[in-house]
Amino acid sequence: SPTNGVRIRACYGRTDAEIAGSACPESQNLRTTVTVADSPLSITLGDDNTMEAGNNGLTYIKDFDVAVADSAGYAISGAVLSVSVDIPKYRKAAAYNSTFDQEKWCDNEDVNRNGSIDVSPANEDVNGNGKLEPRKADVVVYFAGSNKTDESGRARVKVEWAQNFATWLKYKVKVTTSVAGSEGTVDKEFQTQFLKEDEENGAFRIPQYGYVLNCSSSY
Repeated sequence: SPTNGVRIRACYGRTDAEIAGSACPESQNLRTTVTVADSPLSITLGDDNTMEAGNNGLTYIKDFDVAVADSAGYAISGAVLSVSVDIPKYRKAAAYNSTFDQEKWCDNEDVNRNGSIDVSPANEDVNGNGKLEPRKADVVVYFAGSNKTDESGRARVKVEWAQNFATWLKYKVKVTTSVAGSEGTVDKEFQTQFLKEDEENGAFRIPQYGYVLNCSSSY
């Protein structure tokens, strides 16, 4: 808005009925004026083609770079970030193979992502095995240090999954921040992968969610 271009008026009445339907029987203008402004910002999520082994080789970890800047491209330091990871799909196949043929991708059974099996309006336990697939903890996300951007406007996020879940899941990383009333959001989707040296005997070679190419089957 223009500088001091906004004046706030408070409407009130003696009863609720008097102010029903946005009526304004009595009003009072604030003596001060305000300026409404925001700081348009941009947030990006970067990555490379590398991973690392974690937890004594039991897991894989992928790093992501988060950058926050204003409309002029100037780095915003101290921006508080929120991060989450979702698992939209899981894969079924008779066996692991590098060409990924004869496979079936299934939607996450937890439609509303509340962590419990709901039966209305539709039964979320699509394959009838008494649990939701995939589990929320099959892929986890966390900050590598602070959840605030540093002086260069950057922060680092890590996503981690156990070796046996490599190739069987698609996950989406989402990062949001809010600065001076302006909110920025970025998300990207990836597939869990493995380190090349584990291809011959990695735990992911065993199907994790069943081998029958039908999402309604628990086998």
